[in-house]
Amino acid sequence: MTKKPKPMSEKQFKAALKRLGLTVASQQTSRLLGVGIRHNMRIAKGEKPVPRPIELLLKMYLQHGVGE
Repeated sequence: MTKKPKPMSEKQFKAALKRLGLTVASQQTSRLLGVGIRHNMRIAKGEKPVPRPIELLLKMYLQHGVGE
């Protein structure tokens, strides 16, 4: 049986945004991730878990870059 990957932590979320040159409370981040600024802020504070689709998007952006 395969183990589930450990979900991305809020620290990893913030670090990924920083590496991409993004901030938690920016319109660009919200647009790229498809969620509102408040939701991003809740994730960054650890109030909400990082949704798997957002984790995968961030990993893809880190690997291939963010296209506009």
